[in-house]
Amino acid sequence: MGNHKTTIYVLSDQQLRWKIIQNLLKTSFADSYNVSLLGSDSFDKISSIDFKPIFIIDFIGLNVSAKLLIDILKKTNQNAKLIALHLYRSAFLVKPLFEMGIDGYVYYEPTREELITAVNSVMDDKNYTPTFLGTK
Repeated sequence: MGNHKTTIYVLSDQQLRWKIIQNLLKTSFADSYNVSLLGSDSFDKISSIDFKPIFIIDFIGLNVSAKLLIDILKKTNQNAKLIALHLYRSAFLVKPLFEMGIDGYVYYEPTREELITAVNSVMDDKNYTPTFLGTK
């Protein structure tokens, strides 16, 4: 597997949200993943990211279109895994995000266990859909 660690990038402009998510991730994955923040002013650095990154996209904390951002991430990082964070709790609103290319979805304030499960699922090349949507 080599010495490379996968990096989990949290895309958000909200520092408080970023710190909460960072703490959840670091306490769970400190030995397995690097954890970094990318704000909307850093999207130009996305193309230089390597080694199968995971992007946790805080759609509430960003002022950018979901479709545009997902397209950028998928085009510049073909092996990237995308987990969306949003307020939607209905399949009608979440399903289009999967159609756009996300690999996982968690409600805006995920529990530690849910976030761990989502990250592990997408790293195993499985989509993660929360139980409240009633689908796998």
